[in-house]
Amino acid sequence: MAIVIHEQPASRALLGSGQTQFTFYGDERMLASGVAAVNRVSLVQMAEGDQAKLTWNGNELTLIAKNAPSGPHEIPTGSANVNNTAYLDQLLPYLRDLYLIRQDFTVEIETTAFLGFWLTAKAPGPAYNFTEKVVFLKQSINNLSPGRSATIRPRYGVHVTLRVQRPGTTGLDMDAHYESVFVSPIETNEDGFASLDVAPLLEGYLTSSYPDITPRLDETAHRQYYIEYAEAYGDPIQVGRVSRSATFHIYRGGASIARQAKAGYSLEGFVRQPGRKDYALRLGSLRRYIAPDSIQFLTFLNVGGTVASVALQVTAGFDKGLSQTRTDLVTPMAWPASGLLTYAVGPDQLGLPALMTSVTLGQYTVSLVNAITGELLSDAYSFVLDYAVRPYPRQFAYVNSLGALDVITTWGKGSTEYELASQQAQRSLSLPFAADEGTGEVYEQTYQEKLSVATGFRPLPELKAWRDFYRSTQKWWLKRPLNRLAPDARIPVTLLTTSIRETKDGENLVAHTFEVAHLRKEHYYSPEDDVLDDPLPPKGFAPVGTVVVTQTTVVQARDQTIPDALRGLSGEKIEAILKVVTWGNPDTKGFLKQGITDQLYRAAEDPVPVSQVAGLAETVYTRAEADQQARQQSIQLIQTQRIRARAIPMPS
Repeated sequence: MAIVIHEQPASRALLGSGQTQFTFYGDERMLASGVAAVNRVSLVQMAEGDQAKLTWNGNELTLIAKNAPSGPHEIPTGSANVNNTAYLDQLLPYLRDLYLIRQDFTVEIETTAFLGFWLTAKAPGPAYNFTEKVVFLKQSINNLSPGRSATIRPRYGVHVTLRVQRPGTTGLDMDAHYESVFVSPIETNEDGFASLDVAPLLEGYLTSSYPDITPRLDETAHRQYYIEYAEAYGDPIQVGRVSRSATFHIYRGGASIARQAKAGYSLEGFVRQPGRKDYALRLGSLRRYIAPDSIQFLTFLNVGGTVASVALQVTAGFDKGLSQTRTDLVTPMAWPASGLLTYAVGPDQLGLPALMTSVTLGQYTVSLVNAITGELLSDAYSFVLDYAVRPYPRQFAYVNSLGALDVITTWGKGSTEYELASQQAQRSLSLPFAADEGTGEVYEQTYQEKLSVATGFRPLPELKAWRDFYRSTQKWWLKRPLNRLAPDARIPVTLLTTSIRETKDGENLVAHTFEVAHLRKEHYYSPEDDVLDDPLPPKGFAPVGTVVVTQTTVVQARDQTIPDALRGLSGEKIEAILKVVTWGNPDTKGFLKQGITDQLYRAAEDPVPVSQVAGLAETVYTRAEADQQARQQSIQLIQTQRIRARAIPMPS
């Protein structure tokens, strides 16, 4: 049997999925099998001190007969004949247990052809033939059946040619639409197997880019490929008849090492799950909370047949209970089998606010449908708009682990830094030289912008998913809205931070801070706007005469949407406010008001005279009034008692 493919990659696989390996098998490596040596050892009479030497494969074993054997190579004395073979039975365990014999031979007793032992090699080859060395004629040691090595074809294996689809072609022409990227023989192992992992060879042929126009059928992050293989051997190598494999599809992206283990990570298993419509190539939940000006993308993989016309179905929900379902916001297009289709699905990207200008967009869902039959092709992805004002928002696009474009939003203060670099060469001054000349020449002067970013406090599970952003090799800072086709609307960046620490807010939210750098070292500077506004006057500007200053739009770093009364709020103040709120409205709780209490109670500084209450049995007093009346009554009682004491006659 010639070379065959024993195992092959998945029909659709990610680069780092563990499903990109070919395994070949061929059984023509051995022209003739080897023969195991069979040796005859006849020890029929061994007296005290007799020796027998066995030599093979560089080993020399000397057996010494002893009446009381105790050494490592000592055997018992004795004799055997046709009528009495007990001595052979006595020797058998000694021979089988000797290490050198045990690892290379099997030992069996022979009493028919001769009296002695068969020592059969465990592996083929002439190295296991015994070299006869007889010390006494009482022993006979020879090679009965010589061993012979197997006849092996040199450098036997499979000759492989890996061919990958050229960009811009359909891949239908197996010759013109493909180019060879790897041609080499691969030798098989002793069992006849050889393997080839195509992922490292194809990684450089897959790239991702930011889409200027959507929907976009991605042809750079996905390629078709196949292999041509044939049996090969000899020196120089000789290649036999060539066979061609089926066509496979490979995509950018991958999975964690744990997911690649064993059978690998199935891309089709992620997209098409039992009981569900197809998923987009996006990690995380089907629902997202986004800002009204957020940029979003969804990429879909067709794991079925070609769809003649596919449309994006959008259901937008507005306040006052209004909604619209539209399939005409994006132009329908054909979707080939195994194709990657990317849509821009942000609110402004779809033009959703303009659908109903008198009401506010609250949420919307996006899904793929067959534009001809109306069949739903994907699960619905929901986007809920969050109108909360958060300072310093920044959006970053990146290629996720599934090879698709995704976007994250950060908020929080950051800082900008510029890294300057230059080269300097020494020069000599020749007389006469000018006073403004120097002894050095500067060249290659560049600057590179760096940016410190804070994610803002978020739930921990949400920030764990940011690891996908951190490990991505392609990132863009979306510096300007996409409706501005400025050269610096999006800037490629790379992550500089090597260690990211989580900062907690004291409750259940955490935040990350990291640093990115522009993947541009600028040799020259150009303003971000073609038309420059008039500058503001300097601080402490003191003009002379009449100076006309053109009104300039001032952009302040301070967020003016936050009222000044709220800037001094702290956590303690907020807790006190929440505590007061729990008390409820005092107007509805039945509490006494000042006007009613003035009618019921007298003020402490206006006590009631004793004469006004002397004859009253029941009177309502305030505590201060009651205390005052008690003090006055006590004084009157003491005065009365003193008068009565003076009226008592003294004894004689």
